Amino acid sequence: MSLSIYKDGHQNHQIAMEYLAPNRYHAEFQLEEGAGLYFYCFEIIYLEQGMVKLIYYGTDEWGGVDVTYDCVHAVWDYQLTCYESANPAPKWYRNSIFYQIFPDRFYNGNTPPLLSASKSNSFIYGSYEDDPMYIKISMVRLSGGIFMVEI
Repeated sequence: MSLSIYKDGHQNHQIAMEYLAPNRYHAEFQLEEGAGLYFYCFEIIYLEQGMVKLIYYGTDEWGGVDVTYDCVHAVWDYQLTCYESANPAPKWYRNSIFYQIFPDRFYNGNTPPLLSASKSNSFIYGSYEDDPMYIKISMVRLSGGIFMVEI
């Protein structure tokens, strides 16, 4: 098993991964080529009926479901963004809990992965082409630590 990683427009690196336990591997890679977009997938070599097989493990075209591929040129790579400098989050952010829920992204088993009863431009998007809706919400602090939400 190996990690195949490259910075956009740069040379590919193949890094052998250390076996830890069934279905668990480990590798380290320093992003020494600087800030930018890095793309990666996994190369898996295994034996099947006495023959050596090679497959690639990446994502699907939407960046969601993990997929295996027979050809490296067909792989949709995972993406990693490397920033020029650290941008630490403020203390209030680091000590908070956030919930990011996308009910329109839950896997429903449909092929292709569309909603069973989609509605155009709704909060639950019917397709990837729908425009996202944005509603600005502001919070007003009242006395006693009580907040009021204004829409």
